[in-house]
Amino acid sequence: MVWGGRGTGYSTDDQIWYALYNGTWQAPVRISTATDMENYEQGRPSIAVDSDDYLHVVWNGPLDNTWYDRRVWYAKCTVNWTTPVLIYNENTYDQINPSIAIDSNDYLHVVWFAKGPPSYNRYQIYYTKYVDSWSTPISISTAEGMDEYSQYYPSIAVDFNDHLHVVWEGQQGSPYYYQIYYTKCSVLSSDFLQPMVNRIFTGELA
Repeated sequence: MVWGGRGTGYSTDDQIWYALYNGTWQAPVRISTATDMENYEQGRPSIAVDSDDYLHVVWNGPLDNTWYDRRVWYAKCTVNWTTPVLIYNENTYDQINPSIAIDSNDYLHVVWFAKGPPSYNRYQIYYTKYVDSWSTPISISTAEGMDEYSQYYPSIAVDFNDHLHVVWEGQQGSPYYYQIYYTKCSVLSSDFLQPMVNRIFTGELA
C-alpha cells in the first residue's frame, strides 16, 4: 500500500510511504527519497505490480518550493526502492494525479493532468509509456472543445487483451458541467480513440 502523509522526522511536508502486509502490517518505508524531497510536499501516489512481483509507484511533487508547479516522479522496488526519477520535465507544468498500469509485457503506462500543449491555460490529460525509456507524453483529451476547459483526475487500467482504458472528469463546452470521459487504445499502437462521454451518467456532478 502507498499513501502520502507525514511521519516521525517528517512532520512538515507530506512524503510518500509504502507498507507491506504479509499477515501483519510492516513498518512504513519512505520512498520519496530524492534530494530535498523531504522539504517539499509529495502526494497522490499510484502503485502497480508487474509479472515478477516488482512494485512500481508514481506520484506528484515539486522540483523545489513551488507547490503550484509539480512533476510526476517514479520509483521501483525489486529488493529495495530505487531513488525516484522524473518521468518528464519539459513542455508541461503542474503535473498532477498520476495513475499507473502495467500490461502483459511489463510495459508501464502512466496518465496525469497538467498544463501544456495544445493549451497551456487549461489542464489536459497526458499519457506516456515506458519500454526501455519514457516516451514523450501526448495529450489524450482531444475531443473538440476540450482544450478550452480543464480536464482532471485520470485513472488508467489494462485489460486481458492489453487494451488501455482511461477515464477522467472534464468539460468540452455545452453542457457546462463536469462529465466523465472515456478513451481506449491498444498498447501496440498508443493511438487513443477520441474521448466520449460515459453515457451511464451524464448528469451534473455534486
